[in-house]
Amino acid sequence: MIGLLLRLWTATAPARALGVLATGVLFYALEPAFRTVEDVDPRLRVELGPRGLAASAANLAALSVFWLLGGTLPTERRRGTLRLLAARPIEPLLVLGLRWAWGVAGAIVAATLFLVVGQLVAWGRWEGGLGGLALVFLSAWAHAGLLALLGAVLPRGDGWIAAALTILGAAWAQLLLAGLLPPSDAVQFVAVLLPPHPALDAVYRGLLEGRLDPSGALYALGYGAFGFAVAALVLTWRDR
Repeated sequence: MIGLLLRLWTATAPARALGVLATGVLFYALEPAFRTVEDVDPRLRVELGPRGLAASAANLAALSVFWLLGGTLPTERRRGTLRLLAARPIEPLLVLGLRWAWGVAGAIVAATLFLVVGQLVAWGRWEGGLGGLALVFLSAWAHAGLLALLGAVLPRGDGWIAAALTILGAAWAQLLLAGLLPPSDAVQFVAVLLPPHPALDAVYRGLLEGRLDPSGALYALGYGAFGFAVAALVLTWRDR
């Protein structure tokens, strides 16, 4: 059974990897730090340096999670994989958890290559910035939790909906920051449901200063853990 699952999963791996590669190339083309001239404004020097690349790398990690794992849970539910696995001595959630770990690891590898290869190609040298991998991991973890939750409750389209929610979450956070949304309970509730862009941004700002923001990191970890926990409960009680 495990061998069959591996064959099914690896059958789509080339197309998924190609999607990650195309997204990485697009991010490289759009990254302002890779196009910056020498006489940059001193106030922007850190953001346009190796530390500032963490933001783009984290966004790439989130989209890579969607590419690598999108559609996994709905597809396995339609195939009846969870019910088949339940009749075997291997725990279904463990098998899917390993698949998710592979996807998150792949997203982190893609973001790391973006940081390293991007600098070598654009600047001709390596200037550092691997501290940004903390933000990359938090972004991949949080968005993987969101995708797991959506995949557990939706029949299909979880990856596209997760991507749409990510874009909406980024816009929502900017509107809140600009004071264009009223500070009502409903607005705050929506912000809690959307991907944790304010928390990730707090971590990013801390990394620019050479530190890790603990509250932002804990919030992002909790957001992802909540998504995984709800997905596990739904799959356990409905699909077994």
